[in-house]
Amino acid sequence: MSKLFDGDHSPTVAQAYRITRIRLTPVQSLATIAATLAEHEGRVQALIKTVSDANDLVLAQAAQVRFDDQQIGRTVIEIARDKRATIAGAKPDEHPSFRTLFPSAPSKGMDGPPDDEQDHYVAVVEAGLDLPQNAALKASRGPELVERKSALSAATAREAELEKAQALEEAKLERATAAARVAFNEAQLDAASILKDQALVASLFDFRREPKKKKKEE
Repeated sequence: MSKLFDGDHSPTVAQAYRITRIRLTPVQSLATIAATLAEHEGRVQALIKTVSDANDLVLAQAAQVRFDDQQIGRTVIEIARDKRATIAGAKPDEHPSFRTLFPSAPSKGMDGPPDDEQDHYVAVVEAGLDLPQNAALKASRGPELVERKSALSAATAREAELEKAQALEEAKLERATAAARVAFNEAQLDAASILKDQALVASLFDFRREPKKKKKEE
C-alpha cells in the first residue's frame, strides 16, 4: 500500500488525494470512502490556497516596508546634506554640531532593514532637530521626517500582523494535513475490508511515481 507518512507535507498529500480520487471514481462500492476523502481533500486544498494568499500578502507588505525604509533613509541623508551646508570648513562631518545630529555617518546609521538600532538613530536625529541651532532645519525637514517615520512604523506593524495571520493559517494547514494523512491510510484499510482484494486496493491508492527502468543498450 502507498501510505502517507509524517514527512509527507501538504503538496504531497494533496497530490495523493487528487490521484486517488480519479482512481476511486468508477468504483461504486467505495463511494462512501471516496466522499470522506473528498472532504479532507477539500479542506487541505482550500488551506493551501489560503496559506499561499497569506504569503503573497506578506511579500507584498515586505516590499512596502522596504520602500518606506528607503524613503526615511533618503530623508535622513538629505537632512545631513542640508546640515553640512550650514557648517563652514573642509570637514563638516567632524563638527560638533553635526555630530549632535549624526553620531555616525547617515549611510551607516540607516543601513540595513528597519530595526531597533535604526529606530534609535532616527530618534537621535529628531532630538538634534529640537535644538535651537537647528530650528530652521527642523522647520524645513522635520515634518517630512515625522511623516516618513510614521509611514515606516505603520508598514512594519502591518507586516507583523500579516505574518501572524500567515502563521495561524499555516498551523491550520498542518493540522488538516495531519488529519488527511490519517484518513488516507485508514481509507485503505476500509477499502480492503470491502473489496477483499489487496492487489486492487493497493492499485487504487497507489499515488507514488516509481522511477522508469532504463532501457538496456543493444
